[in-house]
Amino acid sequence: MKPNRSIPPSTVIPVLVYPDVRQAVAWLSTAFGFAERTRIGESHRAQMSIGEDGAMIVADVRGEQQPPQEGIVTHVMKVRVENVEAWYERARARGARVLEPPTGREYGERECTVEDLAGHRWQFTETVRDVAPEEYGCQTVAPWRPNREPASGPPGARLPAQLIRVHRRDAATRQDRQALGLSRNDPASALLLSVTNRFTGPARIAAAMYAWLRG
Repeated sequence: MKPNRSIPPSTVIPVLVYPDVRQAVAWLSTAFGFAERTRIGESHRAQMSIGEDGAMIVADVRGEQQPPQEGIVTHVMKVRVENVEAWYERARARGARVLEPPTGREYGERECTVEDLAGHRWQFTETVRDVAPEEYGCQTVAPWRPNREPASGPPGARLPAQLIRVHRRDAATRQDRQALGLSRNDPASALLLSVTNRFTGPARIAAAMYAWLRG
């Protein structure tokens, strides 16, 4: 996808309606730990990041655009987290309505479901173990790609542009190649990844970049 600083860098971006945009942003930041990234007017819309690569848009009420209604559930937002207990306790302590406390599932997840201040339902889920769908009576139609595997395009296509600069092989120094664990005979050395200060130390660079390049 082409970069655009005016839109979240996520493939799917839910737009959820709230009666008060600023109140919603404050509550979602406090209760769920989301972070506001872009403010569009004082009370029109706000873009928020969720974890490392998730995003949502908080939208105002207008015309057919309305918040959830009591007794009607049209959607549940599922968010993958590392520690569902911590997310649950934080949300509950800050006023989220608990619909289901953390509960283990046969498909390898531990999940909780809560409702925010406008009635949107959120399900936070932590992976406990890797389970094949066939183990609980379901069917794999097409396996999901691992997160580190690019869906398409050349090496480097999935890495954030702000993290790397891509150079030709002839720009790579011997020290750079050694730090990345690459050699001239390795196809991966066609790219030199110059990592910014978001990565620190040759060991961390080598581990992160080599693992990614090898897929």
